[in-house]
Amino acid sequence: MAGFATALNIWFHYLHLSRWTIYNWVGLGIPLRFIAKPSLDRPLHKHQRWLQAAMKILIKTPKDCTPEELTKFNQLVLLGGQVEPNGLGDRILNCRLLGLCFINNDLVGVSAIKQPIETKTKRIKERAKVHNVTIPQFELGYSVTKEEFRGQKINSSLNDKLLEEIDKNETVYATTNNDAMRNFLTSRGFKRLGESFEGSFNIILDYYEKTLK
Repeated sequence: MAGFATALNIWFHYLHLSRWTIYNWVGLGIPLRFIAKPSLDRPLHKHQRWLQAAMKILIKTPKDCTPEELTKFNQLVLLGGQVEPNGLGDRILNCRLLGLCFINNDLVGVSAIKQPIETKTKRIKERAKVHNVTIPQFELGYSVTKEEFRGQKINSSLNDKLLEEIDKNETVYATTNNDAMRNFLTSRGFKRLGESFEGSFNIILDYYEKTLK
């Protein structure tokens, strides 16, 4: 079995098939751990282009979401393992905007423009030793993609569309310990400010901020 899986692993890698394609290849019965992840520095293969074409991204206010969408959003955020479960439903309802990415009616990625209370934002800036006087009204967060769909720029697509909906001259911040998110924020003009600090669910977090133009 191991030899067979290795041979298929090489074949899939050569074809550059996406993990979604492999995951849904009916009948093979081979665990995902045997399959190589596609190299992200290669041009998109036709299967990856098909995957992106199959994405359906919705940007909605919480009140415009269906109960099912809100439930699935909540579940996927919890899957990320970096939020306090108590009161999460209410905090999601308080968001300015929710971003949802579907593939074949399966919710595979989420993100949000949050509206944190001012005292929370001040506390985070103090912990990060950010001393500018700006108190951002919005936070980019709740960014989670299902593991088998990562590397397909789902999170970047969601965040770009969310930020497009925010008025110019508004300031948005984000905290992260994820290299992919750091790269996204930097590429979109966010500035890392202050110092790394210990968060509730991460060893270290970095603080990023941008005034939209």
